[in-house]
Amino acid sequence: MIKKLTYLFLKLDYRDRDKSSNKKFTGIIAGYLFSNTMISMNYYMFFDSMSYAILTFTVNIFLLYFQNLIFAKTHTETFRSLPVEQQDLFTAKLFSAYVYLSLILLSSIIPQGIFFYFFDYSIVKSVVFVFSNYLFSLFSITFILLLFTIILYRIPQKANSILYIFQFAFLAFIMYSASYASKAKLRNSQSIMGLDFVNYLPQKYFALSLYNPVYLLADFLIFAFVFFVFYSVISKNYIKLSDIIFGLETKKRRGRQFKIFSTFQNFIEANFLKIKLEKASYFLALNQFKNSRTIKLRYVPLIFIPLVFCVIGLFMETNKYLVFTDAMIPGFTGNSVLILSPTIIMTFIMCSRLIISNTKIAEENSENIDWIYEILPIDNRKLFLRGVQKFIYINLLLPAFLIALITLSFRIEPVSLFLNMLFIASAVYLVNSIYLLFDNKYPFALKVSKYNSTGRLIEVILMMLLGAGIFTAQIFIFQNIVFILIAIILIFGASVLISKK
Repeated sequence: MIKKLTYLFLKLDYRDRDKSSNKKFTGIIAGYLFSNTMISMNYYMFFDSMSYAILTFTVNIFLLYFQNLIFAKTHTETFRSLPVEQQDLFTAKLFSAYVYLSLILLSSIIPQGIFFYFFDYSIVKSVVFVFSNYLFSLFSITFILLLFTIILYRIPQKANSILYIFQFAFLAFIMYSASYASKAKLRNSQSIMGLDFVNYLPQKYFALSLYNPVYLLADFLIFAFVFFVFYSVISKNYIKLSDIIFGLETKKRRGRQFKIFSTFQNFIEANFLKIKLEKASYFLALNQFKNSRTIKLRYVPLIFIPLVFCVIGLFMETNKYLVFTDAMIPGFTGNSVLILSPTIIMTFIMCSRLIISNTKIAEENSENIDWIYEILPIDNRKLFLRGVQKFIYINLLLPAFLIALITLSFRIEPVSLFLNMLFIASAVYLVNSIYLLFDNKYPFALKVSKYNSTGRLIEVILMMLLGAGIFTAQIFIFQNIVFILIAIILIFGASVLISKK
């Protein structure tokens, strides 16, 4: 039975949603190979071998949150009525999930292992690096799922909190390591071993196995123990845990409606939602956000990415972290107006696009709603989609810009900071207005699948490249305040015209 179930899950893992081919999965692998080659090259150029190992191990954790690989509602409901033991169902599901994760991991570890080889030109060390990297990645996802399970048992309503904490911690570490990479450009290889908190990271002790076989054996035993506990706990309670997870969204909660929030939404409705289609989609997105923990989990961590960068900047050297310096461009004479780090504009553009992309994905308990749109009198799809974008701008991006502005005001001169934030906001608006021209998918209509976390990797890369292009233009625009004000007005004006087409 386990063999048949595993074969079935493996077929479901790799085929496209509407076709029998696996082109989408192949595209995911290609995207990961490309992106991890770029990241690995950056770490190889600016860090020593031990720091490189710790940083690449950390990057891989980000790729491995796939709750739907283990707890898939459609699979659980389908097999509940069949004569299948829950332990057999979980075993097959777990095995197929680890096979899937292994292929995703290989697309990350292969370029990482190739660059690691050039530190010492040792095949043995490179093989140990690949094995330790793979072992740490599986240990991480197993430990996170085990911790998630324990919280589900004790306080199920707070279970998603661990996912927020985990993602915030990851973002903070990546942003912090990025700051060290920028400093390392002016020096030789940079080590992160001098940072106190690195000593408390488990990836450090997995990285130590590269130089000491005792650590390699200990790491393997730790993984085996965590996996054994995880399997023992969940295999006997798989159906119960699935019911808890998918019941979180359906439980009735007594909502508290704050007057200030109602007043704000009434103001928005009266002044910015004059068209009925926009109003309908705006409040559709608002209600989905208010009532779904799953959707909150998709949006909130993304909006915190640029904010984490700004908060870390408070504790770093401003000229080397938050501010662009003309030393990066030989022969450049500098700008009359200070320019913020390109990371800020890139992360705002990237996160705004990912949030809007997430509005296309259905809430897991309400899939297959395309027929609703077909019977509704929606005579202008663009207007309907524009209402969703307005929800994102007003309720998520605007607060994020204001928080970033307040945070950075402690380290950056106010006038320059305000002009920078206005320019970034105009760039975000322009990019999303252009995307709206080609957008033909209704909100919350796409089925949930494991590809949701990885399928937009190409979009992320494209946004980073586009952000780099906009930042290059910013360097020349920020020669004086007149140029800046003209550019902001033109960009906002063009965005308004484009979004109304």
